Amino acid sequence: ALGGVFGKKVYITLGEEGVCFFDGEKCAVLPPYACGIASSMGAGDAFLSGLILGFSLGKNAEDCARLGLAASRFALGCEEAVNRLVTAEKLIEFTQTEALYE
Repeated sequence: ALGGVFGKKVYITLGEEGVCFFDGEKCAVLPPYACGIASSMGAGDAFLSGLILGFSLGKNAEDCARLGLAASRFALGCEEAVNRLVTAEKLIEFTQTEALYE
């Protein structure tokens, strides 16, 4: 069932180096968004939630990775495991307006 959603996409988180993704044709590394780190607790789960948001919206592999990175960025900046101020709309807007850390 998940093959229909995820297809042949592969994502590997690289910590402070960002994420590597492969969509069946393109392999690329995206750096993370700049952020201060309050806690790393929940950052991996947040990344996955951003990916799933992208998949559910029919986004391409790179946009899914950007949503995952954005969700991780908000989790890293929060001392709690879940940043309750983040919404799907906020993640989408953030990825459309903010540049990745270079």
